[in-house]
Amino acid sequence: MNDSREAEPEAREANDYWPFENLDQYNLAKFLSYPKMKSDRIIKSSAVERHCSWIKEGCGFRSVKDFKRRINLLEPKGGEWFSAPLMATEEAYSWVPATRQFYFKNTMTVLKDVVGDPKLAQYMKWVPQRLYDESGRRVYTDIWNGDWWWRLQVNSIQVCC
Repeated sequence: MNDSREAEPEAREANDYWPFENLDQYNLAKFLSYPKMKSDRIIKSSAVERHCSWIKEGCGFRSVKDFKRRINLLEPKGGEWFSAPLMATEEAYSWVPATRQFYFKNTMTVLKDVVGDPKLAQYMKWVPQRLYDESGRRVYTDIWNGDWWWRLQVNSIQVCC
């Protein structure tokens, strides 16, 4: 993989798993970072190829630094992170910490990023649809095929026209 920033847009387009090289590397990174980032010792002993003979070449990482660099490449999407203290109320249980750091992103920035991603376009639904199974019974699986969106669509048409 080319490490230069200039190649980044082309690399994103050519590789569905960017900044990872393949599905196996992506899954390994997901395991190591979710729900909590594993320690450098665990990353080194379970994901760095030269320390793990069981990892197929190209499916692990060259180093802990390589792993973290790839994870950090994911950060710019969706805007910057903000933090604020989250205070426990008087009604909170005694085991709840008095203060916790809360991290968040601007919701509209994240939404624009998701809606603007051409790789996700085929999965977006912009109008409601009614789905039926093979016996003709109505199927409800998502907001776009439920009744609420149909009602909202009708109300919007009546309001605007």
